[in-house]
Amino acid sequence: MAHLPGESVMNPLRTRRVFRHGLSLLLCVTSLSGLGCGTTSGAPATPGDGGTSAATGAGGTSAAAGTTAMSSASGAAGAAGSVNNSGGASTGAGGAGGAGGGGGTLPPVVPPNGQVDADDAHLQYFGRWSVSDPKARVASWGPVAIKLRFEGPSLKLKLVDEQLNLADEGTGNRYQFSVDGGDFQLFSPTSASEYQLLSGLTDAVHELLFVRRTESKWGTTTFAGFELGAGKQVLDAGPMPAHRVEVFGDSISAGLANENTGYYTNQSENGYLAFGPVLARKLGAEWRVEARGGGSFYNDFYLPMIPFFDRAFGPANLQNAPAAQNPQWSFAAFQPDVFILALGTNDFSDMYPHIDQTAYVSKYQGFLRQLRADYPAAAIFCLAPFKPGAPWDEARKYITLAVSSLGDSRVYAIDPVGTGADPWLESPADYVTGDAYHPNLQGHEKVAVRLETIVRQTLGW
Repeated sequence: MAHLPGESVMNPLRTRRVFRHGLSLLLCVTSLSGLGCGTTSGAPATPGDGGTSAATGAGGTSAAAGTTAMSSASGAAGAAGSVNNSGGASTGAGGAGGAGGGGGTLPPVVPPNGQVDADDAHLQYFGRWSVSDPKARVASWGPVAIKLRFEGPSLKLKLVDEQLNLADEGTGNRYQFSVDGGDFQLFSPTSASEYQLLSGLTDAVHELLFVRRTESKWGTTTFAGFELGAGKQVLDAGPMPAHRVEVFGDSISAGLANENTGYYTNQSENGYLAFGPVLARKLGAEWRVEARGGGSFYNDFYLPMIPFFDRAFGPANLQNAPAAQNPQWSFAAFQPDVFILALGTNDFSDMYPHIDQTAYVSKYQGFLRQLRADYPAAAIFCLAPFKPGAPWDEARKYITLAVSSLGDSRVYAIDPVGTGADPWLESPADYVTGDAYHPNLQGHEKVAVRLETIVRQTLGW
């Protein structure tokens, strides 16, 4: 695959107030306790490559309603040739092609005029996508992804990025793509609606994984489909994974600055390599993430998360309440086996008033009951803040109490701090440079390994 020209990396220094708030949004994990179940123990699982395991978007597998399912990557054919986009550079190793995958239940077809519409059942989706217009799917929560298997040497992408300008934090969302399991290449959209994404490939079957890396504050992504070369086929992407994982969290869940190339910009955030999607790939599961930098659970006056949970679109920059035009989300579209609630750190920032235990536990349990109504069969894992010491010791105490007194044997509290001899993360090696709160890519990998052990031990996977 051709190497792409490099992109500049912004490295702004934020104001103290915004910087401190940003630093108080994260979550990870260490020992697991549920309803008096004690703790789980055992050595972390050995990291696997995870392949390019997949997920579904909103809807079902039929064109009539709902979302297309996403599956593990199938084997790829042919070496990649040149790759064209609007500027970008390699971002490291792409996900390896998943095992197996020589076809699925859908036969190959030659789409009319080469147009693979957004509602084509051959496509597979990660993440929360609005399907109000099946021909123009819209995502705001990030990360999200699309998988395509296609024939031919070239591919056009039909996509509109909202291109919101957040000054020092950058303009618009950032994307990456991998062909045939190769290195991910960065893609930087403009105000255009169509791009020549690939050219010069071998005239064979290829697999594309196209990923939006960034969270909702950089605006919406509207995907209208792909265009193949004349007479070329679109193919089934492979079988569905056996499990589903969903994460609802803050900046750590979003992958804020995890590539360690600068603070809090659209260039340094890679949600695909945050702990949630990494965990899902280790488990061979579909994934979906709703996360926001600065997001709080308890506080409704600054960057609250709960009001947006049942909405199709995530919050815009500094938005505290959903707009009227933000559609309600149907939870029937995606029922996770594992739900990870990774909020609470920002509630206990020294910027905010002290929170009463009774009030916090009551609100936390109220949301857990809402989750149980939305996801009757899910195992719910509550990740307390992983930052040691005060005031986060109080958050861990409140969350543990909320879980232990709830009366739901499928809800578990996770204390991610670890012990002195066995910490989940080590400072400074596992953190973004100059940031004692946000894990780098190595840190996210370590968190995913710990979570994999907990999930497998708890659920018997």
